[in-house]
Amino acid sequence: MHSPPAAAQRPPQRVPATSSRAAWVIVLLILAFTSLYTWHTWRQVYDNTVAELDTVTELGEKSIDHYLGLLHTSLHGLAEELQENAPRADRYDLGKVRRYGVRHPELVDVSLIDPQGHILVSSSGPAAGPLPTEGPSSSFTEARDSMTLGRDFVLGRPVQGLRSGRWVLPLRHAVRDPQGRLQAVVSAYLPVELMQTFWQDAPIMKRAAIGLLGDDGYLRSRYPVPDDQTLGMVYAEPRRGALYQHLQTQHFPTRGKLEGRNQIGGSQNLNVYRRLTHYPITLFVTLPMQDLYRLWWHSARTSYFLLALLLGGLLLVQRITRRRQQELQLQQQQAHRAQTRLAAIVESSDDAIISHSLDGRLQSWNPGASRLLGFTEAQALGQLQSLIVPADLAADEERYLSRVRQGERVERIETQRLHRDGRRIDVELSISPLNDDSGQVQGISNILRDISARKAAEQAIHVLAYFDPLTGLPNRRQLMDRLSLALAEAQRVQAVGALMFIDLDHFKDVNDARGHAVGDAVLCHAASVLRRLLGEGQSVARLGGDEFVILAPSLGADLARGAHAALDLAEQVRAQLAQPFELDGLPYAHSGSLGLSLFPFGQQTPADLLREADTAMYRAKSAGRNRIAFFEVGMQADIEDRLALENDLAQAIPQQQLQIHLQAQFDAQGQLDGAELLLRWQHPERGLVPPDRFIPVAEKTGLILALGDWVLEQACALLVGLRAKGLNTPLSVNVSPRQFRQPDFVQRVQALLAQTGAPASSLVFEVTEGLLIDDLQETVARMHALAQLGIRFSIDDFGTGYSSLAYLKRLPLYELKIDRSFVQDTPNDPNGTAIVRMVLSMAKHLGLRVVAEGVETQAQVDFLVSSGCDALQGYLYARPTPAWAWLEAQGATQPLSPASHPLA
Repeated sequence: MHSPPAAAQRPPQRVPATSSRAAWVIVLLILAFTSLYTWHTWRQVYDNTVAELDTVTELGEKSIDHYLGLLHTSLHGLAEELQENAPRADRYDLGKVRRYGVRHPELVDVSLIDPQGHILVSSSGPAAGPLPTEGPSSSFTEARDSMTLGRDFVLGRPVQGLRSGRWVLPLRHAVRDPQGRLQAVVSAYLPVELMQTFWQDAPIMKRAAIGLLGDDGYLRSRYPVPDDQTLGMVYAEPRRGALYQHLQTQHFPTRGKLEGRNQIGGSQNLNVYRRLTHYPITLFVTLPMQDLYRLWWHSARTSYFLLALLLGGLLLVQRITRRRQQELQLQQQQAHRAQTRLAAIVESSDDAIISHSLDGRLQSWNPGASRLLGFTEAQALGQLQSLIVPADLAADEERYLSRVRQGERVERIETQRLHRDGRRIDVELSISPLNDDSGQVQGISNILRDISARKAAEQAIHVLAYFDPLTGLPNRRQLMDRLSLALAEAQRVQAVGALMFIDLDHFKDVNDARGHAVGDAVLCHAASVLRRLLGEGQSVARLGGDEFVILAPSLGADLARGAHAALDLAEQVRAQLAQPFELDGLPYAHSGSLGLSLFPFGQQTPADLLREADTAMYRAKSAGRNRIAFFEVGMQADIEDRLALENDLAQAIPQQQLQIHLQAQFDAQGQLDGAELLLRWQHPERGLVPPDRFIPVAEKTGLILALGDWVLEQACALLVGLRAKGLNTPLSVNVSPRQFRQPDFVQRVQALLAQTGAPASSLVFEVTEGLLIDDLQETVARMHALAQLGIRFSIDDFGTGYSSLAYLKRLPLYELKIDRSFVQDTPNDPNGTAIVRMVLSMAKHLGLRVVAEGVETQAQVDFLVSSGCDALQGYLYARPTPAWAWLEAQGATQPLSPASHPLA
């Protein structure tokens, strides 16, 4: 093969990164400028905020100092008036105190208190008395001690009023005698919220908090007003936060600022403070640093946004540049790896990869081509492509190549190629043009994939889908396809065809006796016989089991000729299938039942034809097997009627359409000796349906189980009714073999007897001899279990079925019933008479009771009675009567004679 170009083998070149470094330098310069700008804008916002807060403190200090001065002067004036106008040292004009309180309503509880703490007069109360007033006694004691030391005016720490509950500031002024001794104290309380009116309208107060902090560490006022839950904590506890510690350390300077954490909440704040000129109180304004940061960000965000855009743009440019450099380098690396990988893939591919020139000369040949086609590279290169293309496919190949020469791709064509040894190989072909740098087609590439295994698998799947794996014949699917085509063709050309349905007779016996391997061999022999009999255009299929179908699409131009030809073919098939043959040295022979359906007639479908032929086959089988039957319209009507009968019978019990009739049994003297339950079906549309019509249907469909259970329930109810009349008349009930073989039959009978209370000794189960054919041991065990309950057994239609005397000794029998076919021939037919006498004799020796059915003449009565028959049953004595009407008529015990029971 040609090696890749040298340029493709060179390693990729590294792309210089000069532009990337320049971009990073610009980014670093922008970051440095941003840092400088940040510091400058922060200092500007910070200094402006401090100046604004300092202005607030200055104005607040002047207002508060002035207001407290007014209060001080006012209280001082009241004290001087009381001191000058007092007639004695302990007598004062108390009316002035009350008038003062009226003039100053903002003050709470203006009082005059003696040094011992007794109230001399109060603006809020009548008579004097001991403390406390509005404030606690401790507050008065602190003020009195300060006045004893020489102070005249004391502004105390906030207290919670004992009367009003409000937080107030105690204002105290001393009243002294001429010698300067303390004679009394003027006391008043100022609500702390009045102090807030001085600064609540300042703009900065929307974000900041302001307060008055005494030198003792207690707040005198604070704005915004704390809520009720924290109000006590704010005023009742001394401040020990960063601000108070700073003031105390600096000996309470006149003004200043401090950054520190708040005592409540621990947030970082900016504090600007100023001390009152005349009072030991510092006014401070606190602004959270978080708000200061917001102010800074609000003023600088536009600039930062522009810087971010610039920086982002630069980073984006740098990133794009870097990505393009990486992509270019990656493309170079990928191209190099692709060339290397392509060469390795071509060499190691299981597919044949071949290229040739436009004139068909082979130019490249990989090892996969050698493995697939058998030619070595040296043998193939330079040869024409016709070396590997079958001659009969050359025209198709040229059509594909002409499209490729125009620049098209031809992909996944299923074709064939020639091996060196001459055999053909199934391949999947993809053809592509090879272009030069200018885009012109200069050669053609072929990729061949061996699909021989897939073709074989597809053929195997086709065989499994359309052929029987045992016989190799077409299966049902292929038959239906062929039948559809044959039916359409017959309708088009007006030719008569036939469909023959074949069923091997007694094939199940071969399987059961000799095993499935022999059964399979028999089926294969039948298939080979049917193949040999096929004419031109005819086919045979196996549907499954032992069922075969022959399709003869064109047998004649008219119905008569077609039917005659179909019958001839069927006779050949029947005769050949019946011929004996050997398997493993053993002789075998099997006949077949054949059903024929002719076509086309009306709107027949393939399913209709198959169903009609199947119906005809079953008619042939029911006629005795090894026969041929044509489909007739009446057959389909019988089938549809049988299906309708099955559906109606399923509804007979729920819709209460079933009736029980009783036919009495009499002894030789004409006395009532028992009765047999007979089932009748009164259909609302069909009328009275005979038992010989619906009982076989019930046996086939399984409805006999529900019918049998219902009849047993009715029998038990009748026995209970008979016992209520004082009668012990036994009742006979027919039990079908299918019902008797139910695993829980004994338990269900026992439960029914217990539920109804019916006497088991009066219940007789009539079973047929066919019950004894399958699993005699289980049947005997089940009959003994029922006999232990008290139930008696009778063999119905004795002598017509599995007549073996061996089982009579093993079964717990009570009676035998002679079938009417034997009774009707007596006494005139010697053979029938001999059989009846033999049964009577055998029963007598075995101790069994005998009932004769179908007694219709007096001669039969005379013969049976003289022969020792125990009981008689037939139309001569009584017709079947509705059960409950029969029960109502019981009670008379007069002997019955045939003459007293007319047949009508």
